Amino acid sequence: MSRGRFPIGGSETIAIVSILAIAGLLFFAFLDRQAQGRDRMALDLARQIQLVAPKVTAKPEVSFGLETLQAAGLVVPKPLMVSLLSGPKDPGGWKLSVWHPDGTRRYLVTQSKIQGEYI
Repeated sequence: MSRGRFPIGGSETIAIVSILAIAGLLFFAFLDRQAQGRDRMALDLARQIQLVAPKVTAKPEVSFGLETLQAAGLVVPKPLMVSLLSGPKDPGGWKLSVWHPDGTRRYLVTQSKIQGEYI
């Protein structure tokens, strides 16, 4: 009587499938942890922007932008991205977007709040 193509029984097959499933879960947990770390870097930068931006907007003669924020002391780590969505003279006030290219969240930064959204 033939046992099939593979010389292993049912319990060995279940063990191999279980090991592969656990390895897959560990791999995706690792990737998720990396993405969370990248998102945390973006959130830290968003908090720094909230602290530095009032120094720039207090001077109406200075144009509001990433360059002026950096001149006021903001340090943008290399992989993080920042874009100006609206300036202080726009109806809703200034708004910036901060994200990591390999992260999962984008943070919208305004004077009063930081709002996270999934990319």
